[in-house]
Amino acid sequence: MKISTKGRYALRAMISIAQNGGAGNVKAISEEQGLSAKYLEALFSKLSRNNIVKGKRGPSGGYVLATPAKDISCYDILNAMGDELVIVDCLKDVGHRCKRKASCPTRPLWLKLDETVTKFLKSVSLADMANGKVWE
Repeated sequence: MKISTKGRYALRAMISIAQNGGAGNVKAISEEQGLSAKYLEALFSKLSRNNIVKGKRGPSGGYVLATPAKDISCYDILNAMGDELVIVDCLKDVGHRCKRKASCPTRPLWLKLDETVTKFLKSVSLADMANGKVWE
């Protein structure tokens, strides 16, 4: 599993939006997070294509959450960034074809670990992150 810089920064930007009533502009988030506005625009473009945020035009423009923060998971955000959320290559649906897949003694371990991590990421909402309630 690889969580990219894009994924980590997208989470930070989305938490900022959630903490600001579900809306935010790139300039403010850029200053707050110490990230370039151009980089943030690229992240928000991906988030928008995945229906996680919507663009808001005008003088007070920026981005708003497409759904309530409680309905957006960390998994959704990371997945929108294209992060590889599979523990090992042999669990991918396409691409890598392990010849030992059917008889691999470690496969059950990787399947359970993948299931556990995915379940956790899906269980943590943006609202949880914004309110600091990840571990409660």
